[in-house]
Amino acid sequence: MRLEHLKWEEPEDGVVVITFNREERLNAFNQQTLREINDAIDAVKSDDRIRVLIFTGTGRAFSAGADIEMFERQVWTAPGRVLPFEWVRNRFGFVSNLETLYKPAIAAINGVAVGEGIELALGCDFRIASDRARLGFVEANIGLIPASEGSSRLVKLLGLLRAKELVLGGNLLTAEEAYQLGLVTKVVPHEQLMEEALALARSLKGKAPLALGMAKAVLHAAADSSAHAANLTEMLAQAFLMRTNDYQEGVQAFREKRQPQFKGI
Repeated sequence: MRLEHLKWEEPEDGVVVITFNREERLNAFNQQTLREINDAIDAVKSDDRIRVLIFTGTGRAFSAGADIEMFERQVWTAPGRVLPFEWVRNRFGFVSNLETLYKPAIAAINGVAVGEGIELALGCDFRIASDRARLGFVEANIGLIPASEGSSRLVKLLGLLRAKELVLGGNLLTAEEAYQLGLVTKVVPHEQLMEEALALARSLKGKAPLALGMAKAVLHAAADSSAHAANLTEMLAQAFLMRTNDYQEGVQAFREKRQPQFKGI
């Protein structure tokens, strides 16, 4: 896998840090960046060694969202006034790919996170923000809307009233304001950001990977479906997990008062 706009690092066993690496463009996403993001997510999905994924950015931005120069060229050179659906789907479907990752994903938000940048962060399971971070949905300021499935995620996360306030207002939030709204999990001093993200990753990678994956699937089902359907999904997942080696290891380790050694089987 060749990466030019991203850096792939494995600071310790089981943890991958993917860094957006277009500092001169505030880590904005163009088509190549999105292809690399999708390729990296697919690589994490297929590698059983990797237990936790962390996203962060280089320099003073997590990501400024879509690369406006590239976006403008492709929009205005496309035939007709409406872009082909397939182009739009390929452009904006990367967060769904992240959300279907059955391993925990952490956004370590080091600076500005707007547009597609904050939408990618919404697809992560945890969002740790530097106290220097600024977050917002600014698309309306240039005549667009959140289109990487950010609208539905934002409404589910904060409710319709707050979602309208953020999307229609188009204002930037401080990290503390984002925390008070429930948009981020935690705010930490800038110098401690990656230390905090790695500490969380360390905690998560020690848990049973199948259980974490099933828990994510069940929680997403609960958010997206009726209570009956969510409860059925939960019961099926639990029935599956109770037949796994990891469950037996977890019970045995509890009895023996030791740390479990989960294998993901």
